[in-house]
Amino acid sequence: MAAQQDIRIKLKSYDHTLIDKSAEKIIRTVKSTGAVTFEGSLIEPVALEEGLRFAIREGGHTVGAGVVTDILD
Repeated sequence: MAAQQDIRIKLKSYDHTLIDKSAEKIIRTVKSTGAVTFEGSLIEPVALEEGLRFAIREGGHTVGAGVVTDILD
C-alpha cells in the first residue's frame, strides 16, 4: 500500500472568480486521482460542526460535496 501524502492548499484572492476557478481545478484533480480528503480555509465565518454535510458550488453547479470530519483552529 502506498504511503499517504497530505497536501495543504490555501486560496486567497480579492476576486472570487479566481478562487472559483482554482477550486474547480483542485476538485477535478482530486476526483481524477481518487483522493478522498480535502482541507481548506473559509474567508467568511460559518457555523460548522463535525458530521455536517456541505456542497461546493460554482456558477450554479455543484462541483464538490462532502462531510466535515475535523475542524482545525
